[in-house]
Amino acid sequence: MSATEPRESTSGMTDDAMDEPREPEEEVAALRAQVEALNGQLLRVRADTDNYCKRLERTTEELVRDARRRLFMELLNLADDLERALAAPLDDGAALAEGVDLTLTRLRDGLAAHGVRRMDAGGAFDPNLHEAVATVESGDLPEGHIVDEVSRGYLWGDIVLRAARVRVAVAPAD
Repeated sequence: MSATEPRESTSGMTDDAMDEPREPEEEVAALRAQVEALNGQLLRVRADTDNYCKRLERTTEELVRDARRRLFMELLNLADDLERALAAPLDDGAALAEGVDLTLTRLRDGLAAHGVRRMDAGGAFDPNLHEAVATVESGDLPEGHIVDEVSRGYLWGDIVLRAARVRVAVAPAD
């Protein structure tokens, strides 16, 4: 841009036009028109933002609803397997045990497919991963180590879904 070309200001008017003396009524009218234009822009931006938020909320609700539907379908398939296992003749305990074992395997496979894995509950007690339900006097294990697992813990990625419930070793009383 050369020094002789008029510069445009943020209002959209050139500096030369702004330098020209105007009547106060004209200036007020121009400012009012500018305010109306800016208010119109503001209203459009607000409407666009509201529409975006509503669309995002609908999309989120649809995703959650679809995830729930898929979970329910998997649970219903497991319920069907358990019903078949229970429908097996009672005199055939092996068939019942096999049916329950297959259902449990299918459940574990489904959880693993979604990133849920069983937690290893051995070693030292970690309050971030374990819930101590009892203490056991032990001369074999160091104090604060896990003696045994009462119920398994599960992780989903790095998130603890359920802490492992464990019994923790303490030094024997003298």
